[in-house]
Amino acid sequence: MNLTMEKEKVFTDRIWIISGGRYVDFDHKRIPEDLIPDHVWEEKISELAFYMLNPNPFEIKKRLVGCRIDSLQPSSYKIKSKLKKILPLWIGRFINPAKIPPKTIVSDSEVLMPPVQDKNLESHFEKLDELLKSYDLTIKLLSKLDKERISDILGICDDFGGSRSWLKLKGALDDKIEYIKNFLFKDVGVILGSAYLSKGLFEMRGFDFRAFNPENIYKLITVPVKGKTRHCVLNLKNEIEFWVDNHNLVKKMHLLEQSIKMDNKFREAIEFCMKGDAKPLKIFFNKEIEIKYSIDHLPLIYKKLFDEYDIGNNDRNAIMNFLKKDQFGISFNCLSQSEAGEEKICTNISVMHYYKALEPIKKNLPWLYSEIHKKVSDSDAGRFYLLDSIRGYQNA
Repeated sequence: MNLTMEKEKVFTDRIWIISGGRYVDFDHKRIPEDLIPDHVWEEKISELAFYMLNPNPFEIKKRLVGCRIDSLQPSSYKIKSKLKKILPLWIGRFINPAKIPPKTIVSDSEVLMPPVQDKNLESHFEKLDELLKSYDLTIKLLSKLDKERISDILGICDDFGGSRSWLKLKGALDDKIEYIKNFLFKDVGVILGSAYLSKGLFEMRGFDFRAFNPENIYKLITVPVKGKTRHCVLNLKNEIEFWVDNHNLVKKMHLLEQSIKMDNKFREAIEFCMKGDAKPLKIFFNKEIEIKYSIDHLPLIYKKLFDEYDIGNNDRNAIMNFLKKDQFGISFNCLSQSEAGEEKICTNISVMHYYKALEPIKKNLPWLYSEIHKKVSDSDAGRFYLLDSIRGYQNA
């Protein structure tokens, strides 16, 4: 079913990411004494933050939908490529080695069956699916491959919403071909380096929201090491579990905490994952969201203030200009399912606004500045308030 505001909020007080910090005495038995001062900055983090900050690899499941076939390159290509590297540029530009491009095969013949309650009927459908798979174009093409002309084969996995990713396969060429044949249209294990993928993007399919225990509390210790700020996370036994060298990741945890506290829609989406009514996909921190608000397209918080108070056009336009700057977006994608089995990707976006961006209106519109100040949340990541909350759906 689609996420709705009418759903009962039974987990509202249980979701948390990170606490405020304090200076505490540190037990030097846990870390070499020459690295750690007597007093350290300590914050508490939840299981969710522990997962997102963890730099260690983990496995998730992805649907295998095809493969990429890399051809062996002819000798002429290898020779020309080497010549292009060693010859002067003015000569090398006339040498254009012709490379045989990889061939991508993605099957679109999978039949998605609606969920059934009868296990025998479900097993029957699975057997039929296996029988029909032999007629799939991908399987037929793989059976006819000239393996003497192939250098490698990569799997292609569906990442929802139209995006796809590569799956590196192990073993000899025959093993890779058989793997594609056997596991086409099935969920396969994919190892990721960490939950943090890159550029503000976190993979959330590796975290079991249904097993989230808010009472499990981990410690995040911030320490200066050789002139640099480092963070270490202690497990439930107060032992070092891992180090976090990217301070921006810790700031993102504070921003996520603010979003969950202030944005009902964002928090509700996580609640649905905790209850098993939706499956988590990604969390993305976007500092370049730049939504162009206007008088006709106002965030609700300012629409109410504009309706309640008489504000001149010049002041309104000035406020609009300030709202376009210093925005920060946090989006959470999850997969919801209707009773008919139709899957949709639900995207929830918290649009945060940097409070300092409103400094120019403090003198002329002190009352408005004061009203927004009431909605500001302070954290180590800065002073932000919830400017807007957006929810949308798309087919999976």
